[in-house]
Amino acid sequence: MLTARLGTPVAANKASTFATYSVMQRGIRRFHQLWTTRAFQVVRPPVTALIVDDDAALAEALAQALAAAGLDATTALGGVAAIRATQHWTPHIVVLDIQMPGCDGFQVARAFRTSPSLAVVPIIAHTSLAEREIIERGKAAGIDAYCRKGNSPRSLLRLIAHLTPTTAPLPAT
Repeated sequence: MLTARLGTPVAANKASTFATYSVMQRGIRRFHQLWTTRAFQVVRPPVTALIVDDDAALAEALAQALAAAGLDATTALGGVAAIRATQHWTPHIVVLDIQMPGCDGFQVARAFRTSPSLAVVPIIAHTSLAEREIIERGKAAGIDAYCRKGNSPRSLLRLIAHLTPTTAPLPAT
């Protein structure tokens, strides 16, 4: 017969000694292990965000706001830079400006949707444009949501929380 008993921690968030007892036919064996209460939590990496904008100051300010909220934010200055950045890395979410010189946000969204690794990554258009035609073009290109520039970062963070899982997936081992 095999039974086990696990001791309780002395105080929350403090290192505690747990003793496990195995009762076997030949007697009792006692094993000691040090555990912290955090040992039972799975540590996951933060949600990664790619911020695509042609305005370096705005992209950096947005990256800092997202980083302050616990996200791992990376910036790409323009559409071509965003496509290059995602060739060997896949973010959990993309925050994308629409009006950019060269490769605009619609072209970037279409390029991401044709890539197998980026096809399911949520895309938020972060733009000052809000006309119905722009929104329809964005939906056709694969944009999932819109957030107007000039709104507080809180509204963008709410969208990100809604479109991403509560925690990032565990890294591959």
